[in-house]
Amino acid sequence: MGEAADQASEFGKAQRHEAGGSVSAFPALTSVMHHNPARSPARAIHRFAHGIFRWAARRRRVAIGHLLRGACYGIGAGTISLLTFWVQHRGW
Repeated sequence: MGEAADQASEFGKAQRHEAGGSVSAFPALTSVMHHNPARSPARAIHRFAHGIFRWAARRRRVAIGHLLRGACYGIGAGTISLLTFWVQHRGW
């Protein structure tokens, strides 16, 4: 092996040191070898969406109560606005 192997070894160490990690002679294989499907962006989005749906399901009754309350406030405000408009244009 000799001097050429030592130079190659030192070159590899220097590259690893500069890059902050390991360097592979086959970068295409390295990305496949280190692929973790549990940490993929699609999995993260799915986990986030599933978490949102679980959170909403746990708070369904509260959300329905807020929705009903908001609808009642809206109906009340609309009724008062129409009544006020009608009284102003009727001339009382």
